[in-house]
Amino acid sequence: MLRDAFDAALTALADSGRALEVNTRLPLSPLVVGWWHQAGGQAVVFGSDAHDPNHIAQDFAETAAMVQAHGYRPGTTPYEHWGRA
Repeated sequence: MLRDAFDAALTALADSGRALEVNTRLPLSPLVVGWWHQAGGQAVVFGSDAHDPNHIAQDFAETAAMVQAHGYRPGTTPYEHWGRA
């Protein structure tokens, strides 16, 4: 039941051309990133939800590795969305 709700929401978002934001401080479950890929999601972006400059990009390396493991790669500049590999 929960998976069906996620599938419906992720498919609608993917079909609209949106990117999925993955938070580095409170990372999204790897399951959801995998479901995003299966739903046809073309891109991900990162956020850190930082309220303190010292926490910007906290745990970015770990979160980026998880996203890469689900088939996304960095763009050609640091400011681009990460797209499907």
